[in-house]
Amino acid sequence: MADKKGRVVWVFGYPCSGKTFNGDYLASQGWVNIDGDWPLRSSDPTVTADWRCLMMVIMKWTNGVTDLSEEETKAWHKHHRILCEQALEVTKTGKDAIISFVCYKKIVRDFCRTLIPDIEFIHIHVDTDILLPKFKIRMEKAFPPGIGFKEMWSSPDHNMVLARQRYGDEYSDEVIMRFFKDNFYSGFEEFEESELAYAHRINNNEYSKQGLADLRKIVGMTGDFEYNPDAVEAVQI
Repeated sequence: MADKKGRVVWVFGYPCSGKTFNGDYLASQGWVNIDGDWPLRSSDPTVTADWRCLMMVIMKWTNGVTDLSEEETKAWHKHHRILCEQALEVTKTGKDAIISFVCYKKIVRDFCRTLIPDIEFIHIHVDTDILLPKFKIRMEKAFPPGIGFKEMWSSPDHNMVLARQRYGDEYSDEVIMRFFKDNFYSGFEEFEESELAYAHRINNNEYSKQGLADLRKIVGMTGDFEYNPDAVEAVQI
Protein backbone atom coordinates (compact mmCIF):
# COMPACT_ATOMS: atom_id res chain seq x y z
CA MET A 1 0.00 0.00 0.00
CA ALA A 2 1.23 3.49 -0.83
CA ASP A 3 2.27 5.77 2.04
CA LYS A 4 0.25 8.68 0.67
CA LYS A 5 -3.52 8.31 0.59
CA GLY A 6 -5.23 9.89 -2.41
CA ARG A 7 -8.23 12.19 -2.30
CA VAL A 8 -11.71 11.80 -3.80
CA VAL A 9 -13.68 14.50 -5.60
CA TRP A 10 -17.19 14.03 -6.99
CA VAL A 11 -17.96 16.21 -10.03
CA PHE A 12 -21.53 16.61 -11.21
CA GLY A 13 -23.80 18.87 -13.21
CA TYR A 14 -26.72 18.74 -15.60
CA PRO A 15 -26.20 17.07 -19.01
CA CYS A 16 -23.81 19.04 -21.28
CA SER A 17 -22.53 21.15 -18.35
CA GLY A 18 -18.98 19.84 -18.65
CA LYS A 19 -18.66 17.20 -15.93
CA THR A 20 -17.30 14.62 -18.39
CA PHE A 21 -14.75 17.06 -19.79
CA ASN A 22 -13.62 18.09 -16.32
CA GLY A 23 -13.31 14.46 -15.29
CA ASP A 24 -11.31 13.65 -18.41
CA TYR A 25 -9.11 16.69 -17.82
CA LEU A 26 -8.19 15.57 -14.31
CA ALA A 27 -7.54 12.08 -15.70
CA SER A 28 -5.04 13.66 -18.10
CA GLN A 29 -3.32 15.12 -15.01
CA GLY A 30 -2.89 11.74 -13.32
CA TRP A 31 -6.23 11.37 -11.56
CA VAL A 32 -8.32 8.22 -12.00
CA ASN A 33 -11.72 9.04 -13.50
CA ILE A 34 -14.56 6.82 -12.26
CA ASP A 35 -17.45 7.13 -14.70
CA GLY A 36 -20.82 6.73 -13.01
CA ASP A 37 -22.40 5.70 -16.31
CA TRP A 38 -20.40 2.46 -16.42
CA PRO A 39 -23.51 0.20 -16.36
CA LEU A 40 -24.36 1.43 -19.86
CA ARG A 41 -21.35 -0.54 -21.10
CA SER A 42 -22.25 -3.72 -19.21
CA SER A 43 -23.91 -6.78 -20.75
CA ASP A 44 -24.81 -8.19 -17.32
CA PRO A 45 -28.65 -8.35 -17.09
CA THR A 46 -28.55 -7.70 -13.34
CA VAL A 47 -26.49 -4.55 -13.85
CA THR A 48 -28.89 -3.44 -16.59
CA ALA A 49 -31.93 -4.01 -14.36
CA ASP A 50 -30.30 -2.08 -11.49
CA TRP A 51 -29.50 0.77 -13.88
CA ARG A 52 -33.09 0.98 -15.10
CA CYS A 53 -34.28 1.19 -11.51
CA LEU A 54 -31.71 3.88 -10.75
CA MET A 55 -32.84 5.91 -13.77
CA MET A 56 -36.42 5.73 -12.50
CA VAL A 57 -35.21 7.07 -9.15
CA ILE A 58 -33.42 9.97 -10.82
CA MET A 59 -36.50 10.73 -12.94
CA LYS A 60 -38.56 10.83 -9.74
CA TRP A 61 -36.07 13.19 -8.11
CA THR A 62 -36.04 15.55 -11.09
CA ASN A 63 -39.85 15.66 -10.92
CA GLY A 64 -39.85 16.48 -7.21
CA VAL A 65 -40.82 13.01 -5.97
CA THR A 66 -38.90 11.92 -2.87
CA ASP A 67 -41.06 8.97 -1.76
CA LEU A 68 -39.13 5.91 -2.94
CA SER A 69 -39.84 2.20 -2.62
CA GLU A 70 -37.45 -0.06 -0.74
CA GLU A 71 -36.22 -1.46 -4.07
CA GLU A 72 -35.54 2.03 -5.45
CA THR A 73 -33.67 3.09 -2.32
CA LYS A 74 -31.54 -0.06 -2.50
CA ALA A 75 -30.79 0.68 -6.17
CA TRP A 76 -29.38 4.15 -5.65
CA HIS A 77 -27.54 3.09 -2.48
CA LYS A 78 -25.94 0.19 -4.36
CA HIS A 79 -24.78 2.29 -7.32
CA HIS A 80 -23.30 5.07 -5.23
CA ARG A 81 -21.66 2.59 -2.86
CA ILE A 82 -19.95 0.90 -5.82
CA LEU A 83 -18.61 4.23 -7.08
CA CYS A 84 -17.32 5.18 -3.64
CA GLU A 85 -15.71 1.78 -3.10
CA GLN A 86 -13.95 2.05 -6.47
CA ALA A 87 -12.67 5.49 -5.51
CA LEU A 88 -11.42 4.25 -2.14
CA GLU A 89 -9.50 1.45 -3.83
CA VAL A 90 -7.80 4.07 -6.01
CA THR A 91 -6.81 6.18 -3.01
CA LYS A 92 -5.11 3.18 -1.40
CA THR A 93 -2.58 3.28 -4.24
CA GLY A 94 -1.78 6.92 -3.46
CA LYS A 95 -3.63 8.24 -6.51
CA ASP A 96 -6.48 10.77 -6.55
CA ALA A 97 -9.92 9.76 -7.83
CA ILE A 98 -12.66 11.77 -9.49
CA ILE A 99 -16.20 10.41 -9.66
CA SER A 100 -18.31 11.78 -12.52
CA PHE A 101 -22.03 11.26 -12.00
CA VAL A 102 -25.22 13.11 -11.09
CA CYS A 103 -25.45 14.00 -7.41
CA TYR A 104 -28.33 16.44 -7.15
CA LYS A 105 -29.78 15.58 -3.76
CA LYS A 106 -28.33 16.41 -0.36
CA ILE A 107 -29.45 13.01 0.92
CA VAL A 108 -27.19 11.42 -1.72
CA ARG A 109 -24.23 13.62 -0.83
CA ASP A 110 -24.74 12.82 2.86
CA PHE A 111 -24.85 9.10 2.08
CA CYS A 112 -21.58 9.32 0.13
CA ARG A 113 -19.92 11.12 3.05
CA THR A 114 -20.79 8.21 5.32
CA LEU A 115 -18.66 6.09 2.98
CA ILE A 116 -15.92 8.66 2.30
CA PRO A 117 -15.95 11.28 5.10
CA ASP A 118 -13.42 13.57 3.38
CA ILE A 119 -14.98 13.48 -0.09
CA GLU A 120 -15.49 16.84 -1.82
CA PHE A 121 -18.21 17.80 -4.30
CA ILE A 122 -17.90 20.11 -7.31
CA HIS A 123 -21.03 21.34 -9.04
CA ILE A 124 -20.42 22.41 -12.66
CA HIS A 125 -23.08 25.07 -13.20
CA VAL A 126 -24.35 26.22 -16.59
CA ASP A 127 -27.58 28.17 -17.07
CA THR A 128 -30.45 26.00 -18.32
CA ASP A 129 -31.17 28.17 -21.36
CA ILE A 130 -27.61 27.47 -22.52
CA LEU A 131 -27.81 23.75 -21.80
CA LEU A 132 -31.13 22.89 -23.44
CA PRO A 133 -30.11 23.61 -27.08
CA LYS A 134 -26.89 21.66 -26.55
CA PHE A 135 -28.80 18.72 -25.12
CA LYS A 136 -31.20 18.74 -28.09
CA ILE A 137 -28.25 18.52 -30.49
CA ARG A 138 -26.72 15.70 -28.46
CA MET A 139 -29.98 13.76 -28.57
CA GLU A 140 -30.36 14.32 -32.31
CA LYS A 141 -26.91 12.86 -32.91
CA ALA A 142 -27.83 9.75 -30.94
CA PHE A 143 -30.85 8.89 -33.07
CA PRO A 144 -30.54 6.15 -35.71
CA PRO A 145 -31.13 7.17 -39.36
CA GLY A 146 -34.73 8.09 -40.09
CA ILE A 147 -35.61 8.70 -36.45
CA GLY A 148 -36.09 12.13 -34.91
CA PHE A 149 -37.87 13.77 -32.02
CA LYS A 150 -41.26 13.53 -33.71
CA GLU A 151 -40.90 9.76 -34.04
CA MET A 152 -39.59 9.51 -30.49
CA TRP A 153 -42.57 11.46 -29.18
CA SER A 154 -45.11 9.16 -30.86
CA SER A 155 -43.35 5.91 -29.89
CA PRO A 156 -45.06 3.27 -27.72
CA ASP A 157 -42.22 3.43 -25.18
CA HIS A 158 -43.67 3.60 -21.66
CA ASN A 159 -41.85 6.84 -20.82
CA MET A 160 -43.14 8.48 -24.00
CA VAL A 161 -46.68 7.33 -23.24
CA LEU A 162 -46.41 9.05 -19.86
CA ALA A 163 -44.90 12.13 -21.52
CA ARG A 164 -47.82 12.43 -23.95
CA GLN A 165 -50.26 12.11 -21.08
CA ARG A 166 -48.55 15.01 -19.36
CA TYR A 167 -47.67 17.30 -22.29
CA GLY A 168 -50.16 16.29 -24.99
CA ASP A 169 -50.07 14.08 -28.07
CA GLU A 170 -48.93 16.74 -30.52
CA TYR A 171 -45.18 17.16 -30.93
CA SER A 172 -43.53 20.59 -31.14
CA ASP A 173 -40.11 22.04 -30.35
CA GLU A 174 -41.67 23.88 -27.41
CA VAL A 175 -43.11 20.65 -26.01
CA ILE A 176 -39.85 18.72 -26.29
CA MET A 177 -37.95 21.52 -24.58
CA ARG A 178 -40.44 21.51 -21.71
CA PHE A 179 -40.05 17.73 -21.48
CA PHE A 180 -36.25 18.03 -21.38
CA LYS A 181 -36.31 20.79 -18.78
CA ASP A 182 -38.72 18.97 -16.47
CA ASN A 183 -37.05 15.57 -16.74
CA PHE A 184 -33.34 16.30 -17.21
CA TYR A 185 -32.79 19.83 -15.92
CA SER A 186 -34.63 19.91 -12.61
CA GLY A 187 -34.17 18.55 -9.13
CA PHE A 188 -30.77 19.88 -8.07
CA GLU A 189 -30.69 20.93 -4.43
CA GLU A 190 -28.26 23.79 -3.88
CA PHE A 191 -25.50 23.25 -1.36
CA GLU A 192 -26.60 24.06 2.17
CA GLU A 193 -24.46 26.11 4.54
CA SER A 194 -23.49 22.94 6.38
CA GLU A 195 -21.92 21.58 3.17
CA LEU A 196 -19.82 24.57 2.17
CA ALA A 197 -16.65 23.29 3.82
CA TYR A 198 -16.45 20.50 1.24
CA ALA A 199 -18.72 21.65 -1.61
CA HIS A 200 -17.71 23.90 -4.51
CA ARG A 201 -19.46 25.53 -7.46
CA ILE A 202 -17.89 26.34 -10.82
CA ASN A 203 -19.67 28.70 -13.22
CA ASN A 204 -19.09 27.15 -16.64
CA ASN A 205 -21.45 29.32 -18.70
CA GLU A 206 -18.62 30.37 -21.01
CA TYR A 207 -17.10 26.87 -21.40
CA SER A 208 -13.80 28.69 -21.14
CA LYS A 209 -10.34 28.26 -19.68
CA GLN A 210 -11.58 29.95 -16.51
CA GLY A 211 -13.75 26.94 -15.66
CA LEU A 212 -10.72 24.67 -15.75
CA ALA A 213 -8.70 27.24 -13.81
CA ASP A 214 -11.35 27.14 -11.08
CA LEU A 215 -11.24 23.34 -11.08
CA ARG A 216 -7.45 23.33 -10.81
CA LYS A 217 -7.59 25.77 -7.90
CA ILE A 218 -10.12 23.62 -6.02
CA VAL A 219 -7.98 20.48 -6.34
CA GLY A 220 -4.73 22.31 -5.56
CA MET A 221 -3.11 22.54 -8.99
CA THR A 222 -0.95 25.61 -9.61
CA GLY A 223 0.68 27.34 -12.57
CA ASP A 224 -0.44 27.99 -16.13
CA PHE A 225 -1.81 25.22 -18.33
CA GLU A 226 -2.79 24.44 -21.90
CA TYR A 227 -6.43 24.63 -22.93
CA ASN A 228 -8.11 23.38 -26.10
CA PRO A 229 -11.59 24.95 -26.59
CA ASP A 230 -12.34 22.62 -29.54
CA ALA A 231 -11.93 19.63 -27.23
CA VAL A 232 -14.42 21.18 -24.80
CA GLU A 233 -17.00 21.73 -27.53
CA ALA A 234 -16.55 18.21 -28.87
CA VAL A 235 -17.32 16.69 -25.50
CA GLN A 236 -20.28 18.99 -24.74
CA ILE A 237 -22.05 18.24 -28.02
